[in-house]
Amino acid sequence: MMRSSSIDKKEKVKRRISLRIKWLLFICTSVFLAIVVSVSIMGVKVTSIFKEDSTSINESSAQNAAAQIDLSMAT
Repeated sequence: MMRSSSIDKKEKVKRRISLRIKWLLFICTSVFLAIVVSVSIMGVKVTSIFKEDSTSINESSAQNAAAQIDLSMAT
């Protein structure tokens, strides 16, 4: 009878996560979220920079082509 009561007590006791493991998980999660946020912000900024650069390059190329066509037509 004594054995069964000790086994029942062990089954009823939930395993608790230690404070060290909780802090470790908290720190790892925080670092991971910080990395994800910074990478996504940098991705958005780099994409907008590339779009602006390509737009300005396309505009200057179109103006140069138009100027060359005007020179060709003039001669």
